[in-house]
Order: sequence, then C-alpha cells, then structure tokens
Amino acid sequence: MIKMANIFFDFNPQNFIFILDYLRAKRITTSGTSIPSPEVADDQLEYFKILLQHLGLSNEIIPTEIAPSEKFDDDSPGVTFEGRGTVAFNQTTSPRYIFGENIYQKRMKMSVKLKLVSFRKNRLFVGVRRAHLHSPRDSNQYHSSSGWVLGEGGIYNNETLTIDKALKDRTKENDTVELVFDCCFADLTLQLPDGQPYHMKLPKSPTWKLFVLLEPEDKIRIVND
Repeated sequence: MIKMANIFFDFNPQNFIFILDYLRAKRITTSGTSIPSPEVADDQLEYFKILLQHLGLSNEIIPTEIAPSEKFDDDSPGVTFEGRGTVAFNQTTSPRYIFGENIYQKRMKMSVKLKLVSFRKNRLFVGVRRAHLHSPRDSNQYHSSSGWVLGEGGIYNNETLTIDKALKDRTKENDTVELVFDCCFADLTLQLPDGQPYHMKLPKSPTWKLFVLLEPEDKIRIVND
C-alpha cells in the first residue's frame, strides 16, 4: 500500500479560493476570452504573490505587460531635451523635475536604464511619482514621489526622506543605474552598476510616472536597449 503524504501550505485560505476560482473560470471560458485577475486586499498582495510564485502561476494569473520604450516629457521649464526626448540637460541654476512620458498602471512593468552623463553636484533623485500629480505644487519637491537620492545617499517614501549611508557615493558620472517597477505589487527596485539592488514597497496609487529631480548643469540619458 502506498501512503500519500499530506501537503500543507501555510497561507491564507482565501488566497487559494482566488486561485481556484480563476482556474475554474478559465476551464469553462472559450478561447480568447479575458479572465479578470483576482481582487486581492492590499495587506495580502505580497503573500498572494509569493504563493503564485511557489505554484508557478505568476504569469498565468497576473500576467505582466511590459511598457513601451520610455522618454522624457518635455514640459520642464529650463531643461533642454535631446535625442528625441531621451536626454535631459538642466541649464538652470536650480533643481528641475522631469517626468517620463509613459503612465504605468496595474499589470504593467517598467524597466528603465538611466545614464548619469553629467553628475557634478553628486546628487540625483530617481524614482516614480503619482501620475495624477504632474508637477510639484509646494516647496516639497519630493511630494508624492518614491525613490532614491544618488550620490548623497537617501531614500524617499511615504512622505519621508531618510539618509542611507550604504547608498552614499555608490554612483559616479557616466554610471548607468536601472529602475524596475512592478505596478501590480507596487514593488520598486534600484539596480546599481555594481549589481547591488535596493527595494521598496510603494504606497497605493492607480497610476505612476518616472520621476527625476535633476540638479543644475547635470545631464541624464535614458538608455533604451
């Protein structure tokens, strides 16, 4: 006689119900018909993602849409844009905000490489900002944005700026960093030239944009492979 071992998953049972309901709907749905992804509560999203990865169902249940090539939105006063919007040069005497052109929302994934063509001030904020707030309206230039301050070393998230000594002086002129943003699970990752990744969870927002705060006389370029 063959004994069958019991399999135990220490996860919220509701997450299994979401998966079963999806798979049942798929089984009886005609080919080509789109099945909506489960509506999982915010406090369960990370656990649901881990469960999907464990079962090999991440791309099946929550497929990722890769965003088109990025370029800068040319509406920042005093900033010169070159290379069909892929290069931004701040010719003013004060920092200037720059947005990306794409709007990122649920199921989309952003992957953007940024080359620090000129990095004279040893300070550059790179990250994302809530898309419906298209320009800063108060003295806090980081308002509603999330990301990292390169050079000086800092992290801004949930309206709080903190110093990160581990990030200090880890980037220099002509370096290329990469931002990866998974909108579905609000995961933002910064990849440094030495391969060191930094991660953060973002606050809830339906839409996001690439956001850069460029110092005077500095230049940055989007590297589209």
